Amino acid sequence: MHILYLQVEKDQSKDIQASNITDYNEALINAVYARPALYNYRISQRKDTFEKKALWNEVANLMATMTGTNDVEFVQKRWKQLRDSYVKAKKKEKAYVRSGSPGDGVQNKIVFAFYNQMKFLDDTIEKPW
Repeated sequence: MHILYLQVEKDQSKDIQASNITDYNEALINAVYARPALYNYRISQRKDTFEKKALWNEVANLMATMTGTNDVEFVQKRWKQLRDSYVKAKKKEKAYVRSGSPGDGVQNKIVFAFYNQMKFLDDTIEKPW
């Protein structure tokens, strides 16, 4: 078994005891996906702070099987990193290519490994106004 390190802050890291970081990230994405109140602002449950804390605790407990600790703050930060990476990849995909430029007609290659798996966020990352 490999021990991988995720940098959470400059001076703090957590051991990820999983076959690889991809397994951890996939498990986290699936755990959040199963709990729409954590990512969908349209759900009334999302506004309930107590409910959100309980859901994040559930996710942290699931992830504890891979890390050995159920650190809610770590799980939330990792989710934010994944979500931010998805949003960045989404913006890159939609980037405007000027007519006549060297890249004209060439679609931007998506390099974020979990792009397809995180498409469930599309309705929630679009601005509602």
